[in-house]
Amino acid sequence: MQLGIITGGYGPERPGALLSGKHVREACISLGISTTLFDAAELDFRELEQIECAFLTTHGWYGEDGKLQGALDLLRIPYSGSGVAASAAAYFKPFANAIAESSGLRTPRSRLIDLRRGRLPEPRELFRTLGSQVFVKPAANGCSQGARILSSANDFYDWASSAANDELPLFVAAQFVPGKDISVGIIEIAGIPVALPLLETRHDEQFYSFDVKCGNSRRAYLCPAEISKSEEFSLKEMALSIYSSLGCRGFARVDFILNDTAPWFLEVNTLPGLSRHGNLAQMGYALNWDYEDLISRLIETIETSRKYRP
Repeated sequence: MQLGIITGGYGPERPGALLSGKHVREACISLGISTTLFDAAELDFRELEQIECAFLTTHGWYGEDGKLQGALDLLRIPYSGSGVAASAAAYFKPFANAIAESSGLRTPRSRLIDLRRGRLPEPRELFRTLGSQVFVKPAANGCSQGARILSSANDFYDWASSAANDELPLFVAAQFVPGKDISVGIIEIAGIPVALPLLETRHDEQFYSFDVKCGNSRRAYLCPAEISKSEEFSLKEMALSIYSSLGCRGFARVDFILNDTAPWFLEVNTLPGLSRHGNLAQMGYALNWDYEDLISRLIETIETSRKYRP
């Protein structure tokens, strides 16, 4: 099999994507799989004629939001991970939240703020509806980029002034829910989605921010997570439910906040980081898989039939 690894891409998540691509290619060399590495930011799609299928380690805009997946579908090239519809729905937070709620998952109260319209919600009403602390984040972006906690009207106006200059000034304002950061990895084995050991990420910030995610010294992984068996069972069931409801394929990571009241759904990442030190790798290590074993299992999830998928 001639495998094309498509990595890199655009935006602040590019370094992490490149690292994942580098590690995946090293694993493929160890596995004896012939690969070609492509940078999504410089991709000439005619070059893909030489490959049989694609393994994606792209994140963020154009790589994780369904656009690259759509291009590969048009070229009839099988690829790893979810298709166009699931990728787009998971990436756009309001869609993912709506599907999660329809599946019975608990989500923080939220509303969409479109700064392109020039109409801001009244801060007092926003805090009255969502709580004394409001968590704002881009409606379509990853890795907690641009996320902040607002605690006052002044915070809100300062944030709105700076956020209005973003390339896509479309945001979700949500009830801030403190608690444990728990991730559930899912891999399809023989076509059946299987939940991996749960991972808890500990850090010393108010929330799992972009700075924390990109600074290894400021976080610690616990896998398996230190939670009760009943909580573990519940989180795995919820993760598998939203994975199915979104129509995900191959593998994904589902993130939750767990506190004394209940698990709260945060998001589905259809192309989680795949470096040797990333979340999915940590979950594999808890099962005594080495990194090459994990990558081999992920490659096996690629559907090579070239049949239509939404």
